[in-house]
Amino acid sequence: MRFFRGLGPRNLLIALHDVIVSISAVVLSFYLRFQENALLDRLPIVLKILPYFAVLTVVVCYACHLTTTK
Repeated sequence: MRFFRGLGPRNLLIALHDVIVSISAVVLSFYLRFQENALLDRLPIVLKILPYFAVLTVVVCYACHLTTTK
């Protein structure tokens, strides 16, 4: 896997942290925007979107070199 060469455990931990924080931010923003009843109506849609959003987050982090240190 030459594409992911140079990604060590520390870099993977950074990427995992970015994904978890991004997903948490999306869920929290939906909660703050729609509160409880309206959130339950939109929750299935959010759960369908989150895996794609997580993949996009990993791609952006890798493409912009956000997982590397200085």
